[in-house]
Amino acid sequence: MYVIKEFNAGKLGRVSWEVGIAHTWDLAKSKSNTLFILYEDDGEIIQKEYYIGQPFLVTFAYDQWVRSVEDDGNGNIVITVERRVAPISPAAADPKPTSKPQSNSGYWCDDLSLLRLEVGDTASISYPKVNLRSTPKVPDDYYANIVTELENGVALTITGGPECAHEGTWWEVRTEYGDTGWVREHTKDGYLMKP
Repeated sequence: MYVIKEFNAGKLGRVSWEVGIAHTWDLAKSKSNTLFILYEDDGEIIQKEYYIGQPFLVTFAYDQWVRSVEDDGNGNIVITVERRVAPISPAAADPKPTSKPQSNSGYWCDDLSLLRLEVGDTASISYPKVNLRSTPKVPDDYYANIVTELENGVALTITGGPECAHEGTWWEVRTEYGDTGWVREHTKDGYLMKP
């Protein structure tokens, strides 16, 4: 197998993912038949390029996960890789309290009668795709506080809350991958998390 020698297409420095992704998409507009891989290394955003049409070898580290694979419509493919901690095994997860804290005591929100979760519970995502947000709020700029997108079945631990926002209850969670943020329990479309 012929392996294309990888080359560093330039460190973007210590910038946000949004800046790195925007830079990569801008560069893709000027090329064709190129595979772009964008990832973080010691706080710096690295972009690598490979030419499509010849075999190549790409190896990810144990804690690197493909966040998205997108076709830009011009024959280019952009792969975004994010660093995550290894999944937590059920045995290594925090022990569940023997008695549930009364986190809902004195709490009120429009969806109170639909709540099934409390702090300390383990749960899982029960909807095709759910946004994990840094705060229990959907801002005017819809994408501004999204930490990551969670797939159906991802395991969670409820670590905080509840908070009422947008007429619904939000819980602070930690995912099986170590990501932390806020997820709403229920919307008009149904439950986003289940015990």
